[in-house]
Amino acid sequence: MNKLSSERYLYRDALIDDAGFFLTLLNDENWLRFIGDRNVQTLLDAEGFIVNQVKPMYSSYGLGMKVICNKQTGERLGLIGLLKRDYLDSIDLGYALLQSARGKGVIAESVPLFTNVAFKEIESTKLYATVDPDNCASIRILQKNHFCLAPNPEAFADLPCGIMLYVRYRNEHDACKT
Repeated sequence: MNKLSSERYLYRDALIDDAGFFLTLLNDENWLRFIGDRNVQTLLDAEGFIVNQVKPMYSSYGLGMKVICNKQTGERLGLIGLLKRDYLDSIDLGYALLQSARGKGVIAESVPLFTNVAFKEIESTKLYATVDPDNCASIRILQKNHFCLAPNPEAFADLPCGIMLYVRYRNEHDACKT
């Protein structure tokens, strides 16, 4: 899963050269509000984040966050990826965009690709997404992609307080039972 692409975007592993992009994204108002402060204040901090947080996911799990790049311009727009969280029993879909890329269908085009990777390449039976309840745009994207609120989120004791847990099942017959 080193390089993936959709109609308009290329998804690639993060590079040290992406430090400026990471510095901007990790200090974006929505990142800080909905994901949290990662204490990345300088280019050196951003390089450390890439080396210590992002790159180890690639080798440890074969998963990780990919940089979303516009195919035509090469512009870095955001991150999307599949993660293994210690507090979940399956993989988690995560994504974030720079403010300039929001509202342009980037995540709407990207989520189906990564859902397909989760179910067909990794052969996961379910895919989670954690979301802040105030992040209405993210919730809409998840719902449009057949994610629903996970039953029994209290079963995940280490789920961060106040975070909503969404799930999508590979077997559509298991999807969103109420």
